[in-house]
Amino acid sequence: MQQTPTASRQSIQNQTMNTKPKTLGRVAAVLAFASCLLGGVWILAKTGFASRADGVWTGLGLYFVGKPFFVGPMLLVAGEQLGNRQEGR
Repeated sequence: MQQTPTASRQSIQNQTMNTKPKTLGRVAAVLAFASCLLGGVWILAKTGFASRADGVWTGLGLYFVGKPFFVGPMLLVAGEQLGNRQEGR
C-alpha cells in the first residue's frame, strides 16, 4: 500500500519531532556521565587515598566515580523511551 502525500509528510514530521527528545536524552546522558566521572576523579586527585583525615572526601570521590555508571545509562534509556511514547500518539 502506498501512503498518501499527507500521511507521508506527517510520518516524516513525527520522525523529526521524535529525534529531538532522543538527541536531548543522549546528550544529557553523555554530559551527566562525563561530569560525574570527572568530578569524582578530581575529588580523588585532590584528596588522595593516603590521608586518613579526608575519609569523607575520599568516599565522596568514590561515590561520584561510581554514580555515572548508573545515571548515564538510565538517562539514555529514559530518552529512548520518551521518543517511543510520542510515536504512539
